[in-house]
Amino acid sequence: MKTNPPNSNRLIPAKVRNSFTAKPATLAVALAAFVILPAYPLWLGKGGWLRVWSIERQVGKQKDANARLRQRNSASMPRFAT
Repeated sequence: MKTNPPNSNRLIPAKVRNSFTAKPATLAVALAAFVILPAYPLWLGKGGWLRVWSIERQVGKQKDANARLRQRNSASMPRFAT
């Protein structure tokens, strides 16, 4: 006859008791979700890094355009200086 250890609960069937144990893959998915979900707004949200990179690229293009226009204006200024 098989004896149960003193801390085992004989009132809960083994099938139910084993369903409450977490598997390592489940824990890994849960941990990944806790890491990735809070970081989502940082990368893809309204004020995230993708938006910052896009605006920085637009600012760079505008600075180049302003430099070209400034050069054009300074080249035409001697004509109107008199």
